[in-house]
Amino acid sequence: MRIIIPVVGLCGLFWSVSPAQSWRCGPEITLAPPVRWEVDKLGQVVIYNNKEIIKITSADTLFNRFSQMSLGPIHTIDVTNPMKILVFYKDAGRIVFLDNTLSPNGQIVDLIALGYDQAELACTSFDNGLWIYDRLNFRLLRFNSNMQVTVEVPNLNQVLGGRAKDSLSFCRLSESNNRVYLQSSSGDVLVFDVYGTLLTNLQCPVPCQCRSHELGLQYVLEGQRYLQPLKPASPAKRIAEPKNFPYHFLDWLDSNKILCRSEESKYRVCRLD
Repeated sequence: MRIIIPVVGLCGLFWSVSPAQSWRCGPEITLAPPVRWEVDKLGQVVIYNNKEIIKITSADTLFNRFSQMSLGPIHTIDVTNPMKILVFYKDAGRIVFLDNTLSPNGQIVDLIALGYDQAELACTSFDNGLWIYDRLNFRLLRFNSNMQVTVEVPNLNQVLGGRAKDSLSFCRLSESNNRVYLQSSSGDVLVFDVYGTLLTNLQCPVPCQCRSHELGLQYVLEGQRYLQPLKPASPAKRIAEPKNFPYHFLDWLDSNKILCRSEESKYRVCRLD
Protein backbone atom coordinates (compact mmCIF):
# COMPACT_ATOMS: atom_id res chain seq x y z
CA MET A 1 0.00 0.00 0.00
CA ARG A 2 1.34 3.42 -0.92
CA ILE A 3 0.88 6.32 1.46
CA ILE A 4 0.82 9.85 0.08
CA ILE A 5 1.51 12.67 2.52
CA PRO A 6 0.70 16.05 0.91
CA VAL A 7 1.79 19.32 2.43
CA VAL A 8 -0.41 22.13 1.19
CA GLY A 9 1.39 25.31 0.18
CA LEU A 10 4.96 24.02 0.42
CA CYS A 11 6.47 24.24 -3.03
CA GLY A 12 9.06 21.53 -3.55
CA LEU A 13 8.12 19.53 -0.45
CA PHE A 14 5.61 17.10 -1.97
CA TRP A 15 6.66 13.45 -2.08
CA SER A 16 5.50 9.90 -1.49
CA VAL A 17 6.53 7.73 1.44
CA SER A 18 6.54 4.02 0.80
CA PRO A 19 7.36 1.07 3.06
CA ALA A 20 9.73 -0.10 0.30
CA GLN A 21 12.07 2.89 0.57
CA SER A 22 15.65 2.22 -0.49
CA TRP A 23 18.45 4.36 0.95
CA ARG A 24 21.83 5.21 -0.60
CA CYS A 25 24.39 6.59 1.86
CA GLY A 26 27.54 8.61 1.38
CA PRO A 27 30.91 7.92 3.06
CA GLU A 28 31.31 8.11 6.82
CA ILE A 29 32.50 11.40 8.30
CA THR A 30 34.23 11.14 11.68
CA LEU A 31 33.73 13.92 14.22
CA ALA A 32 34.01 13.69 18.01
CA PRO A 33 30.94 14.67 20.07
CA PRO A 34 29.21 16.90 20.94
CA VAL A 35 28.14 17.40 17.32
CA ARG A 36 25.72 19.95 15.86
CA TRP A 37 24.82 20.71 12.27
CA GLU A 38 23.36 23.28 9.90
CA VAL A 39 22.09 23.01 6.31
CA ASP A 40 22.58 25.82 3.79
CA LYS A 41 20.22 26.75 0.97
CA LEU A 42 22.35 24.78 -1.51
CA GLY A 43 21.70 21.53 0.34
CA GLN A 44 25.20 21.35 1.78
CA VAL A 45 25.60 20.09 5.34
CA VAL A 46 27.98 21.75 7.78
CA ILE A 47 28.54 19.68 10.91
CA TYR A 48 30.72 20.83 13.77
CA ASN A 49 31.84 20.32 17.34
CA ASN A 50 33.67 22.64 19.71
CA LYS A 51 36.91 22.42 17.73
CA GLU A 52 36.24 21.65 14.09
CA ILE A 53 33.87 22.35 11.20
CA ILE A 54 33.26 19.87 8.36
CA LYS A 55 31.43 20.66 5.15
CA ILE A 56 29.63 17.93 3.19
CA THR A 57 28.73 18.72 -0.40
CA SER A 58 25.30 18.39 -1.96
CA ALA A 59 26.70 15.15 -3.49
CA ASP A 60 27.15 13.83 0.09
CA THR A 61 30.98 13.74 0.06
CA LEU A 62 33.48 15.43 2.36
CA PHE A 63 34.45 18.82 0.96
CA ASN A 64 36.69 20.46 3.55
CA ARG A 65 37.52 20.93 7.23
CA PHE A 66 38.25 24.02 9.31
CA SER A 67 39.72 24.47 12.77
CA GLN A 68 41.13 27.47 14.62
CA MET A 69 42.07 26.39 18.12
CA SER A 70 43.54 29.73 19.20
CA LEU A 71 40.08 31.25 19.69
CA GLY A 72 38.76 28.55 21.99
CA PRO A 73 35.59 26.48 21.51
CA ILE A 74 33.16 27.11 18.67
CA HIS A 75 29.83 28.21 20.12
CA THR A 76 27.56 28.48 17.05
CA ILE A 77 27.77 28.85 13.28
CA ASP A 78 25.40 30.41 10.75
CA VAL A 79 25.28 29.14 7.14
CA THR A 80 22.42 31.35 5.93
CA ASN A 81 24.86 32.78 3.37
CA PRO A 82 26.84 29.80 1.97
CA MET A 83 29.48 32.20 0.66
CA LYS A 84 29.99 33.86 4.06
CA ILE A 85 29.66 31.42 6.95
CA LEU A 86 29.65 33.01 10.40
CA VAL A 87 31.56 31.22 13.19
CA PHE A 88 30.98 32.58 16.69
CA TYR A 89 33.53 32.01 19.47
CA LYS A 90 31.54 33.21 22.48
CA ASP A 91 34.27 32.79 25.13
CA ALA A 92 36.72 34.83 23.06
CA GLY A 93 34.09 37.33 21.92
CA ARG A 94 35.18 36.86 18.32
CA ILE A 95 33.40 36.25 15.01
CA VAL A 96 35.20 34.63 12.08
CA PHE A 97 33.77 34.54 8.56
CA LEU A 98 34.52 31.66 6.18
CA ASP A 99 33.98 31.45 2.42
CA ASN A 100 32.37 28.50 0.64
CA THR A 101 35.65 26.53 0.88
CA LEU A 102 35.81 27.01 4.68
CA SER A 103 38.73 29.43 4.28
CA PRO A 104 38.85 32.60 6.44
CA ASN A 105 37.21 35.50 4.62
CA GLY A 106 37.92 39.01 5.89
CA GLN A 107 39.02 40.28 9.29
CA ILE A 108 38.00 38.77 12.63
CA VAL A 109 35.30 40.80 14.41
CA ASP A 110 36.34 41.55 18.00
CA LEU A 111 33.10 42.11 19.93
CA ILE A 112 34.92 42.67 23.22
CA ALA A 113 36.91 45.53 21.70
CA LEU A 114 33.61 47.01 20.52
CA GLY A 115 32.24 46.91 24.06
CA TYR A 116 30.08 43.76 23.83
CA ASP A 117 31.87 41.32 26.12
CA GLN A 118 28.59 39.58 27.04
CA ALA A 119 27.48 38.69 23.51
CA GLU A 120 25.63 35.38 23.79
CA LEU A 121 24.56 34.73 20.17
CA ALA A 122 25.42 35.99 16.69
CA CYS A 123 24.14 35.51 13.15
CA THR A 124 24.45 37.07 9.71
CA SER A 125 22.07 39.69 8.35
CA PHE A 126 21.26 41.23 4.98
CA ASP A 127 23.77 43.55 3.24
CA ASN A 128 26.73 41.97 5.07
CA GLY A 129 25.36 42.95 8.46
CA LEU A 130 25.07 40.83 11.59
CA TRP A 131 22.96 40.46 14.71
CA ILE A 132 24.06 39.77 18.27
CA TYR A 133 22.15 39.07 21.47
CA ASP A 134 23.73 41.08 24.30
CA ARG A 135 23.06 39.15 27.50
CA LEU A 136 24.34 41.90 29.82
CA ASN A 137 21.72 44.41 28.72
CA PHE A 138 19.13 41.88 27.57
CA ARG A 139 18.92 43.34 24.07
CA LEU A 140 19.15 42.43 20.40
CA LEU A 141 21.44 44.51 18.18
CA ARG A 142 21.97 44.71 14.43
CA PHE A 143 25.23 46.01 12.93
CA ASN A 144 25.87 47.08 9.36
CA SER A 145 28.97 46.10 7.38
CA ASN A 146 30.95 48.85 9.16
CA MET A 147 29.97 47.48 12.59
CA GLN A 148 27.73 50.42 13.36
CA VAL A 149 24.51 49.71 15.28
CA THR A 150 21.50 50.21 13.02
CA VAL A 151 18.79 48.43 15.05
CA GLU A 152 18.40 47.95 18.80
CA VAL A 153 15.65 45.91 20.45
CA PRO A 154 15.91 46.73 24.18
CA ASN A 155 14.48 45.00 27.23
CA LEU A 156 13.60 41.58 25.86
CA ASN A 157 12.58 40.59 29.37
CA GLN A 158 9.65 42.98 29.05
CA VAL A 159 8.76 41.52 25.66
CA LEU A 160 8.37 38.13 27.33
CA GLY A 161 6.13 39.41 30.10
CA GLY A 162 8.66 40.47 32.72
CA ARG A 163 10.24 37.09 33.40
CA ALA A 164 13.26 37.13 35.67
CA LYS A 165 16.40 37.64 33.62
CA ASP A 166 18.23 34.78 35.31
CA SER A 167 15.44 32.35 34.38
CA LEU A 168 15.42 33.08 30.64
CA SER A 169 18.19 31.85 28.37
CA PHE A 170 18.37 32.43 24.62
CA CYS A 171 20.04 29.72 22.58
CA ARG A 172 19.55 30.29 18.83
CA LEU A 173 19.52 33.37 16.59
CA SER A 174 18.95 33.53 12.83
CA GLU A 175 17.67 35.79 10.07
CA SER A 176 15.73 34.42 7.12
CA ASN A 177 13.42 36.02 4.54
CA ASN A 178 13.37 39.38 6.33
CA ARG A 179 12.53 37.77 9.65
CA VAL A 180 14.73 37.46 12.74
CA TYR A 181 14.20 34.42 14.99
CA LEU A 182 15.41 34.46 18.60
CA GLN A 183 14.83 31.18 20.43
CA SER A 184 14.87 30.53 24.16
CA SER A 185 15.66 27.35 26.05
CA SER A 186 12.07 27.34 27.30
CA GLY A 187 10.71 27.04 23.75
CA ASP A 188 9.78 30.66 23.04
CA VAL A 189 10.62 31.85 19.52
CA LEU A 190 10.46 35.62 19.17
CA VAL A 191 9.96 36.63 15.53
CA PHE A 192 10.97 40.18 14.56
CA ASP A 193 11.17 41.99 11.26
CA VAL A 194 14.61 43.28 10.24
CA TYR A 195 13.83 46.66 11.83
CA GLY A 196 13.36 45.11 15.27
CA THR A 197 9.57 45.11 15.46
CA LEU A 198 8.17 42.07 17.25
CA LEU A 199 5.77 40.24 14.92
CA THR A 200 4.83 37.16 16.90
CA ASN A 201 5.89 34.73 19.61
CA LEU A 202 5.83 31.07 18.56
CA GLN A 203 6.51 27.93 20.57
CA CYS A 204 9.13 25.35 19.59
CA PRO A 205 8.42 21.85 21.00
CA VAL A 206 12.13 20.99 20.70
CA PRO A 207 13.69 24.13 22.24
CA CYS A 208 16.75 25.56 20.46
CA GLN A 209 16.37 23.14 17.54
CA CYS A 210 13.73 24.79 15.36
CA ARG A 211 15.04 26.06 12.02
CA SER A 212 13.65 29.05 10.20
CA HIS A 213 11.75 28.48 6.96
CA GLU A 214 10.08 30.97 4.62
CA LEU A 215 6.69 29.79 5.90
CA GLY A 216 7.56 29.38 9.57
CA LEU A 217 9.64 26.99 11.66
CA GLN A 218 10.79 23.47 10.84
CA TYR A 219 11.66 20.91 13.49
CA VAL A 220 12.11 17.15 13.92
CA LEU A 221 10.27 15.34 16.69
CA GLU A 222 10.52 11.56 17.15
CA GLY A 223 11.85 11.11 13.62
CA GLN A 224 9.10 13.14 11.98
CA ARG A 225 9.53 16.52 10.34
CA TYR A 226 7.06 19.34 11.04
CA LEU A 227 6.40 22.84 9.82
CA GLN A 228 4.96 25.37 12.28
CA PRO A 229 3.37 28.31 10.38
CA LEU A 230 4.10 31.86 11.50
CA LYS A 231 0.54 32.22 12.83
CA PRO A 232 0.63 30.96 16.46
CA ALA A 233 -2.88 29.50 16.31
CA SER A 234 -2.09 27.41 13.22
CA PRO A 235 -1.29 23.75 13.96
CA ALA A 236 2.04 22.28 12.89
CA LYS A 237 1.98 20.14 9.74
CA ARG A 238 3.73 16.78 9.59
CA ILE A 239 5.93 16.44 6.53
CA ALA A 240 7.56 12.98 6.58
CA GLU A 241 9.37 10.26 8.47
CA PRO A 242 11.99 7.78 7.19
CA LYS A 243 11.03 4.14 6.60
CA ASN A 244 13.28 1.06 6.71
CA PHE A 245 16.24 3.23 7.69
CA PRO A 246 19.42 1.31 8.69
CA TYR A 247 21.13 3.98 10.87
CA HIS A 248 20.31 6.34 13.71
CA PHE A 249 18.18 9.12 12.25
CA LEU A 250 19.24 12.69 13.15
CA ASP A 251 17.57 15.18 10.83
CA TRP A 252 15.90 15.72 7.48
CA LEU A 253 18.08 17.82 5.14
CA ASP A 254 15.54 18.07 2.35
CA SER A 255 12.59 16.08 1.05
CA ASN A 256 14.62 12.93 0.26
CA LYS A 257 17.89 13.31 2.15
CA ILE A 258 18.74 12.85 5.83
CA LEU A 259 21.67 13.14 8.20
CA CYS A 260 22.33 10.08 10.34
CA ARG A 261 24.85 8.50 12.70
CA SER A 262 26.06 5.07 11.60
CA GLU A 263 28.01 4.50 14.82
CA GLU A 264 29.59 6.57 17.59
CA SER A 265 31.28 9.70 16.14
CA LYS A 266 30.58 8.59 12.55
CA TYR A 267 28.06 10.50 10.43
CA ARG A 268 26.61 9.95 6.98
CA VAL A 269 24.23 11.62 4.60
CA CYS A 270 21.71 9.23 3.06
CA ARG A 271 19.15 9.79 0.32
CA LEU A 272 16.30 7.89 -1.22
CA ASP A 273 17.12 6.08 -4.45
